[in-house]
Amino acid sequence: MLEYCLEKGQITHIHDQKLSKPHTVTLGEDGLYCCNSLEFEVKKDKEAIFRCNGFTRGMEISSDVLFIGQSVTKKITVAHEKDVRHHLNVSLDSGIHVFDRVNKVSMMIPLPDSQPYCLLMVDKKENKIRSTHSSTPS
Repeated sequence: MLEYCLEKGQITHIHDQKLSKPHTVTLGEDGLYCCNSLEFEVKKDKEAIFRCNGFTRGMEISSDVLFIGQSVTKKITVAHEKDVRHHLNVSLDSGIHVFDRVNKVSMMIPLPDSQPYCLLMVDKKENKIRSTHSSTPS
């Protein structure tokens, strides 16, 4: 994961080179977040702050709560054993983890779709999408 300056046409900073299938890079108020999907975790800067038992992708931040998508881990085969063998348990569930990072507790809301890709916050009062992703329209 790196920063690239469009004006200078060059890399300005390398954040993390030890990621496995990174997904949903998000700049929060207190750091850079990303799903380190194949490790089943979310990182803030270079530190793992959340781990689950499935492929993480899709994330939103709301104050001290993270909403983290979990997809069904499809590559559980002998051919791909090297990718998952270091995990003690691999979940076959999909859903959204609601993670309170202050109290370090979470719950999972199951989803019928096995592949959540992106999470967006919708503000019904203002009738608009509120997202921590810079590429998301308001």
